[in-house]
Amino acid sequence: MRLKLILLCLIIITTVGCWDVEEVSNRAFVIGLGLDQASENQIKVVMKLPLLDNLMAPSTVAINDANNTHYLLSSKSTSVLQAISDIQTRANGTLFSSQIKTIVISAALAETGLKPHLDSLTRKTEPPPQALVTLTEQTAEDILGATLIPSTIAPFTVVRFFRSPRTKDQTFPINLWEFKHRIDSLTEEPEEGYLPIIYYDSEQKSYIIKGIGVFHDDRLVGKLSGPQARMFGLFTGRATAATIQVSIEQDQLLTYSNVTAKKQVTATLKDGKVHFLCELKAFGNLGEITKPEFPLSDRRTKQFERATARAIKEQMNAMVSYLQEVNSDVLDLGELLRSRYPKIWEQVDWDVDFPRANVEILVQFSSRRTGIFR
Repeated sequence: MRLKLILLCLIIITTVGCWDVEEVSNRAFVIGLGLDQASENQIKVVMKLPLLDNLMAPSTVAINDANNTHYLLSSKSTSVLQAISDIQTRANGTLFSSQIKTIVISAALAETGLKPHLDSLTRKTEPPPQALVTLTEQTAEDILGATLIPSTIAPFTVVRFFRSPRTKDQTFPINLWEFKHRIDSLTEEPEEGYLPIIYYDSEQKSYIIKGIGVFHDDRLVGKLSGPQARMFGLFTGRATAATIQVSIEQDQLLTYSNVTAKKQVTATLKDGKVHFLCELKAFGNLGEITKPEFPLSDRRTKQFERATARAIKEQMNAMVSYLQEVNSDVLDLGELLRSRYPKIWEQVDWDVDFPRANVEILVQFSSRRTGIFR
């Protein structure tokens, strides 16, 4: 009996209790977070949070209205840490960041450098590494506070928008962990960061893709337009459903859909300059001809394919030239050089040698389908 009492006391003492459990209703769940440049020396942090009482309200409450179920909190400070602490004093519960779906960063802030801000953010809030990161030329508050049709929640809509297979023409999402890895100068890989640019159309109450922001180290240094972003996607293999329009003759246009590409890159060092030979094989479905031709002969099809290959090569050369001009190797040519040609890599300074590297692009295009029934 005495032994049983001793065992019972040990169990009571060593059993882990629930003394530190926090009720869900006492937590302030952050589902979207934004970083804006408030002034020269101030950062503005914006958070989107749900109104749990309204979300769990009876059906008589208009819970389909995003404005009734979510709200924004923001604070300006000289540091991200201080701004988040200020927001905590205004929140109706303990800030809980593991549910963050989207992080929106303003271009104005990105131009000043993001590494210290993201380091502070990840230390203070510990957002999930798979959170989607986007860039905007508006403000993060504009994006997170957007009124959308149909009435949906901005952070979730951004994620669905970027993850949709139908937006793989110019839309290339990137998660927080990958973006931080790319801009972290402490890593050996010479990779540069990029972020998709999102824009809120207040008239149509919807989001629009505005290209890609490209980085050197942790600073935003340039922007790829929509067509340039498409070439970026084809070169890197991220584009799974690109659309290419080609002018053949006067008043005759071709449109190829679901265009994808595979590449093979070799590198050499000649006369102190790195030379890349990039051979791309692209494929697509002929979707439209402004002046239809029936029947469509094999000779004509080959002519279309050659014209499309020339158009892709021309646009891709322009994209590469621009990236060299702003010194942003988002194409990962430096990483290819480091991993596959270490002897060449040891002889170059990539910050200096990437802008003057010779990048030769050869394109071969083939039609999967012509859309002609036989």
